[in-house]
Amino acid sequence: MREIFQDWVVETEIDGEVIELLMPEGLIEGIKNLGIDDLTEKDVKYLLRVLTKPELDGAIVMHELLQIMENLGLYDEDDEAADEQQEDDGEDDGEYNNYS
Repeated sequence: MREIFQDWVVETEIDGEVIELLMPEGLIEGIKNLGIDDLTEKDVKYLLRVLTKPELDGAIVMHELLQIMENLGLYDEDDEAADEQQEDDGEDDGEYNNYS
């Protein structure tokens, strides 16, 4: 997912932490690139109202967008590959990780 939006992502430092921000135009273009072309103006307006951060000049926090997409069953390939690698590493070593 990340590569679809990558051209519109900028990094900025907030409180000493580097944050990736997605410009609203990039979200719209990325959605179109995913083949989703049936959103109405009203849909886009509400989507941007929920995702954009006024305190960040209307930008979208990329990590939050990816988390929402994951919650909807859409995964970032980079994160999915990392998770699979972590699972493989645990299986090979006979380790059991209890994260509760």
